[in-house]
Amino acid sequence: MIRPYREEDAVVLTEIWLTASLRAHDFVNDAFWRSRVSIIDNEYIGALFVEPSRQGRGIGSGLLSFVQNGRKSLKLRVYAKNKRAAAFYVRHGFREEQKGIDENTGEEELLMT
Repeated sequence: MIRPYREEDAVVLTEIWLTASLRAHDFVNDAFWRSRVSIIDNEYIGALFVEPSRQGRGIGSGLLSFVQNGRKSLKLRVYAKNKRAAAFYVRHGFREEQKGIDENTGEEELLMT
């Protein structure tokens, strides 16, 4: 079930984001993730994560479809080494626009739209 965000969701969602970020980006120092908070505006997906034990069940696809609904364009950045996430976004219609280096981690990242 997808429902609108409620303020009481913040702690659980932050926990999911951190756990999934650490698992998906084991090539980036843990301290980096622990010092970040994701920001999402109307055209940029700052983070889309599913509790790791529930991945592979269509939840991420449902969340992405929900976010895409009614929007003409969305952008996001994904680490090139995170091949699973990059493939997920390609399956959902995103395409690579450019490559760059994340100045915070030194890792190659892809800008996708």
